[in-house]
Amino acid sequence: MRAEIDGAEAWRQSQGREGAHDIPASLEARAGELAAEGKTPLFFCRNDSLLGIIAVADVIKPDSPQAVAELKNMGINVVMLTGDNQRTAEAIGRQVGVDRVIAGVLPDGKGSRRASCAQRAVPPWSATV
Repeated sequence: MRAEIDGAEAWRQSQGREGAHDIPASLEARAGELAAEGKTPLFFCRNDSLLGIIAVADVIKPDSPQAVAELKNMGINVVMLTGDNQRTAEAIGRQVGVDRVIAGVLPDGKGSRRASCAQRAVPPWSATV
């Protein structure tokens, strides 16, 4: 995302995105730590100056881990499809207990990925959350 503020270019960049400005290794490392906690790190810059890093996170519903556990107890293979980066997605997946995480899926690609998962479903059923 790019914008212009008082004649200066401002931009926001997710970790690991192409076409990006250089991010210092120390901040890339911190972004990795945040992702491992299930947060999505975003870098903010103005012109060529890094302004900072902000981490955003989806809130897991308190009953989600129990719901996933109940599905698994019924023999359902639970797959999480998300647009989040791999590290963030894996952290969230661990918190809720899903069997498999598929990260980096854009909204328009989720339907085909669901169909692909359904074709490879382990009997008797599979659910995608």
